[in-house]
Amino acid sequence: MIRIIPHRVDNAAMSLAIDMALFEAMNDNTKENKTPIFRTYQFSKPTVVFGSHQSLKNRYNPEIIKNVDLVRRDTGGGHLYFEPGDLHFSFISPLDFYDDNDLIAQYHKVNSYVVKALKKLGHQAYLGRTSVRINKKILVGSARKHGKYAALHQGVILHTNYDDDIFKLLMAREDEIKRWNEIITSLPNNHQLDIIKEIKYIIHPSYEKNLDDDEIELATSLYHSKYTNPDFINNGTKDEDICLIALEWTKDDDKK
Repeated sequence: MIRIIPHRVDNAAMSLAIDMALFEAMNDNTKENKTPIFRTYQFSKPTVVFGSHQSLKNRYNPEIIKNVDLVRRDTGGGHLYFEPGDLHFSFISPLDFYDDNDLIAQYHKVNSYVVKALKKLGHQAYLGRTSVRINKKILVGSARKHGKYAALHQGVILHTNYDDDIFKLLMAREDEIKRWNEIITSLPNNHQLDIIKEIKYIIHPSYEKNLDDDEIELATSLYHSKYTNPDFINNGTKDEDICLIALEWTKDDDKK
């Protein structure tokens, strides 16, 4: 049985805080009978999301596009720009939900829900190494965080079509732009509700339950203490390419 949290629209900081609140509760070994959780969500504003250890230096120019939120996630990799149309999903589960410790198999198990939903909607989707691909291009990127007892899987079904202003906002190099245009794709901005509906149908057996008071309280605390805290947002030292084209992200995907 998998719990599905009804679709939400929040700012990016609250979205990430909710994921972490659910992960921390799942990773608490004092609690029993933990049910895996799947949820979808969208950001209420355009947002640049940085990877957990990524440096902001020379990777973000807020003068290019105004009124863009800036956040840092808990999973690794580089930065990406998202608009409200992009469809995010997360899966939080005990580690024993998975059949073994094979990391790529764990990516596949969660991403397969999205692949099946896209196929139902007529897309020729299939699993990459850590992604979901359509027509030999990457549509969905995903990343994971592991605790002692639980795992957090985060992904996004890209609907934004990157243009020159977005690349300038992300301070993308010419080689990054060329690579992005070669291997990344997106969906039209009218698929979100259909995808959500199909994912709910595919995840079975399941039940729907909203966030409870304890989950909201913890998420709100994390929102204020961490995800809107400039010290956390600016605390990165690692140079990273734009997330979906980082070599460590796609080198084996390209062979699919």
